[in-house]
Amino acid sequence: MSLGTGVGDSFPEEARRASDLPSHEESIERTPWLRNHTLDPTKDGADLCSICGQLDFQFLLGASLRETIAEEDHASRPTILETGIPLGPVAELRARSYCRLCSLVSQMLQNLSANGTIPIEKNGQPIMCHLNSLVRDSTGLRLDGSKVEDTYTPFAFQLLITTRPPLIEEDEVEPRQDLPPPPLIHRLSGEGASESSGYGREIPTSSIDFDLLSYWIQTCARKTAEESQMEGDMSKSKQSTLSLRLIDVIEQCLVGPIEGLEYIALSYVWEKVTPFILTEANLPNLKQSGALSTGDPAIPQTIRDAMILCKRLSERYLWVDSICIVQDVQDKLVQIGQMDKIYQQAKMAIIAAYGTDAHAGLPGVRPNSRWSSQQVVNLQGMKVSNVLPGLGNAVDAAPWNARAWTYQERLFSNRKLYFCKEQVFFECDHGEYREDMLIDPHYNTRAGKVTYGCDPEHGTGHKIIYRNKLNIHVYEEIIFEYTLRNLSFEEDILNAFQGVSNVLSRDLFNSSPFAFGMPLCLLDVALLWYPIGPLHRRRRAGPNASHFPTWSWAGWVGHFKLDWYGNVSEKTTSQVEWLSADEAEVPLEAELTGMPKSSWPYWKFWERHVGDGQFIYYTRKDGDHERWTCHPISDPVDGQPTPVDFQTGQLHLRAKIAKLTVTNKHSGRWCQSPKCDEGVHGKCELSVFDSDGLRAGVVTLDGNSFQRLTPGLHEFICLSQTTLSHADSDPAWDEETESYAGKPGGSPISPRPPLNKEDEPFDQGRYDPNICWCFYNVMMIEWQDGVVYRVGIGQVHVHAFDKASPRSHKILLG
Repeated sequence: MSLGTGVGDSFPEEARRASDLPSHEESIERTPWLRNHTLDPTKDGADLCSICGQLDFQFLLGASLRETIAEEDHASRPTILETGIPLGPVAELRARSYCRLCSLVSQMLQNLSANGTIPIEKNGQPIMCHLNSLVRDSTGLRLDGSKVEDTYTPFAFQLLITTRPPLIEEDEVEPRQDLPPPPLIHRLSGEGASESSGYGREIPTSSIDFDLLSYWIQTCARKTAEESQMEGDMSKSKQSTLSLRLIDVIEQCLVGPIEGLEYIALSYVWEKVTPFILTEANLPNLKQSGALSTGDPAIPQTIRDAMILCKRLSERYLWVDSICIVQDVQDKLVQIGQMDKIYQQAKMAIIAAYGTDAHAGLPGVRPNSRWSSQQVVNLQGMKVSNVLPGLGNAVDAAPWNARAWTYQERLFSNRKLYFCKEQVFFECDHGEYREDMLIDPHYNTRAGKVTYGCDPEHGTGHKIIYRNKLNIHVYEEIIFEYTLRNLSFEEDILNAFQGVSNVLSRDLFNSSPFAFGMPLCLLDVALLWYPIGPLHRRRRAGPNASHFPTWSWAGWVGHFKLDWYGNVSEKTTSQVEWLSADEAEVPLEAELTGMPKSSWPYWKFWERHVGDGQFIYYTRKDGDHERWTCHPISDPVDGQPTPVDFQTGQLHLRAKIAKLTVTNKHSGRWCQSPKCDEGVHGKCELSVFDSDGLRAGVVTLDGNSFQRLTPGLHEFICLSQTTLSHADSDPAWDEETESYAGKPGGSPISPRPPLNKEDEPFDQGRYDPNICWCFYNVMMIEWQDGVVYRVGIGQVHVHAFDKASPRSHKILLG
């Protein structure tokens, strides 16, 4: 194949025509990425093949191809560069192992493969390999360097390897997994290069550069101090400091409890390893100098490495849960209840993202304790290497990131030092550092935090984003993410979530208490969660173990969702009378569990907003207008009664119960899982029938509950009344007041056409969709020893439910 010179390996004529390769005479003028002389083995050596030898890598790693060919002089550019410079079929690259670039590219493509082999064809077509240049700056990767708007922002060039057809496509990736990062090559920096130059960096193979890590940490601390001084932000100094036991890595023993010491926290995976733990019995001994020796094999390697690391970074105190919390007394529950503060107040968290248990260690802390796939080669006098996987890819796929306990540790740590298989990353509120690349997140932060949003390799920061986002939306995202993670012990579901619920309560729900993972002020809508796959009941530990409550997502093992779009609180009117869980069973005010009644005296302190698409939210008039709530929330009152018995997990309420028929017939609507048609049941939406056999609504069951279902009459609690649709597509919507102003069951304010067949939840010949507030949110239940348990959640037309002769019951919902 030739890149315009007529020399080199053979290249299929069809591909040659498609690439529109220039002739030798015009190639240099039109293609500055080619060298100005034909490959001469006596000058250039035998380290590049005849294709790669024609390329000018000094040019390619110093300019954007897309920018270059867009210039007027290149108006008649070859179409070759629309997809990049062709390097040839993958099969030929593999054969050119003598070529430094081809060998590097082959190895990079092999790293993408799950089984370590590179396919040479796909769907009968040979896989072709192309080379393009990219610009990397503080906002990520792009093709065109002219798009860098900030002249103060440094940027460098990288080479992108692409294949056609792609080696891996989106439909070939496992569910919930991202595509692997694109193969990239970058130029390595020379001596004294700036940390913000954008060049690559050669990683020491034996052990990490501790001075480099110290530089990262100190730079962030200095920048943060400058920002705090400029903004007059003294919030951190006003925080009440915790009284903690800590490991003194100099004396190698336990100290405290003591307040006010600066410390590093360790986040790691225990897994099934028998941990080295603190107990009442060994506490006195562990306070003796040398009791926690880094040479003691009884202490898991990850903890010993963290102690070594702290000492090398001149950090004296380390917090480790297994050693700093007494594991066999009440102290453990107290400490679990303040996990959010422990990680928030730490100077930094060490993240042991590599390995499956506490014996894995921190790669690179000890000599010869890590391996890297970085390959450094010399191209035309320049050192280049493959770009290693970024923070997002390296950490998100790690066993550490799959653990429920580590979720809150990642959320609340202000600075994180990630130890991954191949390199170390540092992440803070300004952005990230990485060993294999010189990008300084503190170089230019005038526009705020650098998030590298366009770079698919970069992590998102994993902070809770409150601004301009509905609180129920934030909550739903967190629950969804958290319940995707694993627990070694099912009963830890709430303990591992305690720190998260503390922060959500304080920052999103006006300090409303949480009950079994659900904010009490949101109870009316939080009960409407639904499964997105098969579930099984979660049990507590012990010989006489009881279950967690069925009404909470925490009572089940599986995955869940909660509708929030358009503000579900605004279109939910409770039909339940909540009762205090004490002996008095006093009826509770509506604002404790949901939208306050119009007579609530504190409406004057809140403001209602209607945004684009009739998106409704509320803010406190005297509060942060960027923190949106789905309804006003009353201020907390000490000793306020709740409907939750925290000992039994039961909810106390009075509500109507009606009997309706459920069979194994699925609804057939658009939201039905196609796998149900194949007999694989995860989430099942079933039709609910009235006494005449007509469809009256739908109910959602998880696949396991569906398999146990006995067709026939089933009981349903009426939880709340709701609308058919959202905003101006709903009959109750009043365009003038921008609210659901229609009277429940009344004539429509905004009449709408009949529902499409794929949207129809009930028989429109019997039940009218064109009335206001036409649905009841219902919970399908079963009884056991006088207690009611959730089976499924659904919606039934109000006329169908009312026709079924519902009766009011005092209910214990377990």
